[in-house]
Amino acid sequence: MSYDLGWSVRTKIINTALAAMDFDPAILDRIKGDIDLRYGRFKCLEDLKRWIHDLPKYYEEIGSSFEPFIINVLNEIKKICPLLEVDCEEVLEELGIGLDPLRVEVRDAISGEMLDRCLLRVRGKEYMIDGQREIKVRIPSTIEVWRDGYEVFRAEVTEPGDHVIRLSPCEIDVIVNVVDKLGPLPNVWIRVSPASFSGQTEEFLLNQNGSFTLKLLNNQLYNFEVFVGGNLVLKETVRVDGKPINLQIKEAFYRLGVVFKKRREAQLKLFEVREHEFLRDEFKVVIYDETGKELLGEGFNGSVIPLTRPIKVGEKIDVRAYPLDRCGRYMPRLYNLLKTFMGDQNSRIKSVKDQQILIEVDVDETEERGLTLKFRDAESYKSLKREKVPVFEVEMEGKSPKNSEVSFGEYLEWNECNKVKALFGGKGEVRRLYEHQYKALNELEGSDGRKCIVVSSGMASGKTEIAVLYLLKAYKRDPDFGYSIVVYPTRELLRDQYGRWKRYFDAAYDLGYLDSPVEVAMYYGEIAKRPEGLRKLEKIKAGRCIILTTASTFCGRRFLSLLKQPPKVVVLDEIHFYRSFDLTLIMEFLRFAIQNFGGFEKIMMFSATIGNADEFMVRVSKALNISCHLIRGEPVRGRKTIYVVDLSGLDERHQESLVDGVLREYCRKSEDKTIVFARNRTEAEGYCYRKSLRKWGARAMLHIGDMSMAEREAAARKFRAGICKWIVTVKTLEVGIDIGDVSRIIHLGLPPSLSEFMQREGRSGRQGQESESIIFARTKGDFEKAKDWIEELKTGASELLCKVIFNPQSLLAIKIRDEIRKSGKWPEKVSVAGLAVKCKVFGGSRFKLMLPKGRDEVYTRDVIFRYLPYSIRYRRGKKLYVKKIDIKGRNIVLDSIKNNHEVWSLADRSDFYAATAWVKTIIKEVPRPLLSDLDTVKVRLKPICVNYVGMKTQKIPRDGKIVEVPCYYVINSFPVPDEVAANLEKLSEDFTRGFVIDFEVPKDLISEVTEWVIEEGGAGAENIVRKVLWQIDSCLHLALHVLVNIIVQSEKIHPEEIEHYVHREISEDEALRSEIVRQFAVDWGIDKIRLLIEELSPKLGIKIVIGNKTDLLKNVNWREDLEEHLNELFRADQETIRPLLELPGCFVTPEGVPGLFEDFDKMKSIICDLAHKILGGIQDRADKLTAY
Repeated sequence: MSYDLGWSVRTKIINTALAAMDFDPAILDRIKGDIDLRYGRFKCLEDLKRWIHDLPKYYEEIGSSFEPFIINVLNEIKKICPLLEVDCEEVLEELGIGLDPLRVEVRDAISGEMLDRCLLRVRGKEYMIDGQREIKVRIPSTIEVWRDGYEVFRAEVTEPGDHVIRLSPCEIDVIVNVVDKLGPLPNVWIRVSPASFSGQTEEFLLNQNGSFTLKLLNNQLYNFEVFVGGNLVLKETVRVDGKPINLQIKEAFYRLGVVFKKRREAQLKLFEVREHEFLRDEFKVVIYDETGKELLGEGFNGSVIPLTRPIKVGEKIDVRAYPLDRCGRYMPRLYNLLKTFMGDQNSRIKSVKDQQILIEVDVDETEERGLTLKFRDAESYKSLKREKVPVFEVEMEGKSPKNSEVSFGEYLEWNECNKVKALFGGKGEVRRLYEHQYKALNELEGSDGRKCIVVSSGMASGKTEIAVLYLLKAYKRDPDFGYSIVVYPTRELLRDQYGRWKRYFDAAYDLGYLDSPVEVAMYYGEIAKRPEGLRKLEKIKAGRCIILTTASTFCGRRFLSLLKQPPKVVVLDEIHFYRSFDLTLIMEFLRFAIQNFGGFEKIMMFSATIGNADEFMVRVSKALNISCHLIRGEPVRGRKTIYVVDLSGLDERHQESLVDGVLREYCRKSEDKTIVFARNRTEAEGYCYRKSLRKWGARAMLHIGDMSMAEREAAARKFRAGICKWIVTVKTLEVGIDIGDVSRIIHLGLPPSLSEFMQREGRSGRQGQESESIIFARTKGDFEKAKDWIEELKTGASELLCKVIFNPQSLLAIKIRDEIRKSGKWPEKVSVAGLAVKCKVFGGSRFKLMLPKGRDEVYTRDVIFRYLPYSIRYRRGKKLYVKKIDIKGRNIVLDSIKNNHEVWSLADRSDFYAATAWVKTIIKEVPRPLLSDLDTVKVRLKPICVNYVGMKTQKIPRDGKIVEVPCYYVINSFPVPDEVAANLEKLSEDFTRGFVIDFEVPKDLISEVTEWVIEEGGAGAENIVRKVLWQIDSCLHLALHVLVNIIVQSEKIHPEEIEHYVHREISEDEALRSEIVRQFAVDWGIDKIRLLIEELSPKLGIKIVIGNKTDLLKNVNWREDLEEHLNELFRADQETIRPLLELPGCFVTPEGVPGLFEDFDKMKSIICDLAHKILGGIQDRADKLTAY
């Protein structure tokens, strides 16, 4: 409505309302002016209405006269314009003028308690009341009370003051839902009882939708109790207000949603997005508690699995999955995927944080898709051909053992084919046993007495499955079968195989083959010290357990005491890994256990590379006095191409350039998993860190012995999962570890023996996929050796493999048996030559490495050779130096080299090559009871200093051409503190049995070495004399290296079996204090220095020791073959000699002999002559030995 009120209205309001008040004239004028300017002199009704609602703004200006002013004005306006009466009343109520106080309480009519969440409506205004409220209203007024959206009370109030409203409850329909994070929880019981009044308790079963409708009194409190599986899981008191009641279970889960998703993580580059894809197949899922004893639920992938009991947030569960659909049909394409998942305990054990469990599984990439880049198609291969570098190529067809007529299911007497396939795999019919598997199982079951089988079969040929099948059937037939022990040589191999064993026996129970579960426990020294060791111990003491352990833990008095009864089955895997000392201990321990404890009914020994399988089997049978049988088998491998690149005609720098070119191209173009076997730790660290395969586009991991077990396991896990495609190692991946679907092996040099070569080659093509190997032969000898070894690999012959040796007639074995006869217990130590020798496999004291981040352990011998003060090591990709050795606490502190200016300035030089230790050998002969017996020698190693070795190239003429050869020299030396050296010397004390030869150094060697040292330079004659004596020792070591390498090739034994030492009676300091030195001290000319050392030579008292702890040297033929090989070396070239100068486990390397590569022909003659003289001395001693 809009009409003009006229000038008279304004005048009348002003005159009758405003002018009647006792105002200051100035205030009156301002109000009039405000009306004129802002409200248009009330020309229309809207202007007056606006002014009415704006009247409160004059409060501060008018002051105490404001209330009478408002009342007069509004009364006048209501008389003039009745249409605005409501607006006038609203203003008065807003200002609280002319209103009466009213205090309202709302109470329950039954309990009398005040009610909250009530809505009070008076004259169009709403007020929330929580029990009571005081308001101001105009009396009389009608008041309304609303609750939960309903009007529950209405009355006329005629008087101000207190008013109590009592509400009577009414019965309403209420929907009750029991929910968790996945939504409504079906099929649960609820109990409902009144809480705010007395009444009847009722119970209800919720439907499939997890809901139920009840009739309850509105506004009343009720107790709700929820039961799942008979257990009270929730108790809650709720007030009924007409809304649905949601009872949410938060503290525990009674069902879980399980969803698997696969992870494809190829070579991840920076900012590359990881691809995840949910597995939509509905395959079988089983959930246990963390211990694996309590079944919590069964269901299928992608569905909600009800649980038998509640699971609390943070509780750990064991999730298992099998390639069986809802109808129990086998799903072959999921077998490898779920097998990998089931074999990884870290993937299976999940901490419950939410009701929806997401499980990542690594995509199986073993399908036969071929190599993404074959070597013959690579540009680097074509470049080698253009440079006329010889490349020897061999195509090897895929190979597999012959199948028997018996299937896995038939042997196990298990007719459910789908479940058998889910356990053991297979695409069509149920897998059949290989012939060697069938023969081994037949031998084990064919006799009731003690039986030992030795299985010598190729890589990936199912040796472990022999033990698995036998034990599955044994535990099926006899639930009280008891203990079985599986022994592995290393902790890493043990941890790798643990998941495999656990998968087999967990699955056999889940799929219904076994009537009760069989525990698979991993127990070894380190675990025993942790809290989890107690849990493992409980499993072991319960019996009916398969114990996976290491040889060092197994061969001990304490281990057998843990068992309630002797084990019935013992499995020794990778038997070729042990050296003769450790294998002798194992066999003596088995003999002791069989004779004193009983049990040990079946013993299985597995290996892929036994060079003397028949002889070994006979020795085992005699040593243990049991029937023994040998079974041979063929390997499993896919189609393979092997390339041998002959780099012998190139200098070292050119060799490295060509190798780098091949690796660089593969890093950038190939997606195949590749293992690189380096020649030594320095080279492995160099490719992973300094040259950095990562810079060439590959994500590479290092896997060497210097790393902690956790680091090596993480590297293997990432490589297996495809997170990285390259892994660089030296030896740690040779033995038995199933590292994944490897398609390429790259050898940067040949290993010492054919056995190790075959182990390396066995890492690829293990699942039938196509693969290739590239061998870089650095010398002509390596090139020819590689071709011979490939021929052996093709034919599968074992004549060139290393022998597996133990000696029950050795002094060590005799001492052990004597001690057992005295005490009736397995001895912890025996005395050999007055030295307490630990009867422990891989025994020896250890030091803790205190790294900037993390810790690790190393043996004392490693400390002496690689962790002396100022030694440089790579850890986690960072270059560190040994800062301090704490002998008392057995701690080694490493720090960043940047924190030591002296070390940093040396190690950062472009010519820096390596930090090497110089060690002095101290021996003590023990008198022989018989002249015809071997010498027994106590040996100590005393560290002298750490040398920082530099390398530069030098051009020399060779075969009519100028070639570059490496020239090594000492940049600087850091002496080992006397206290540290003395304590390490004491800790290193050991013994060996062999020959001690008194040796006089030829003068031509002294003259030649002196020339080298003088050319290299050194301050002062004393320094020259000291270096000459060191280099004489080095040359004798190199001669011993040649001799030992010839022995191991001739006798087919591992290089580490033969120990060698060079002992000098007179030290450098003693030499410089001698009378001869004083005679020549006046004039230290070069000729005098040479003459001085020649005069010292007869007084040096050099003794050469060659030996073995288990009397192995008695069996060596020291005559015709060795002499013939040595004579051939005088005519051999450098490429043939060079590999023989290196020996693993010795601190002396060819690089440590200055001038060796400058005039190699002269040095070759000197070293071969030294080896010939040493052999002559050994032959004289060997002739006096009695026949063994």
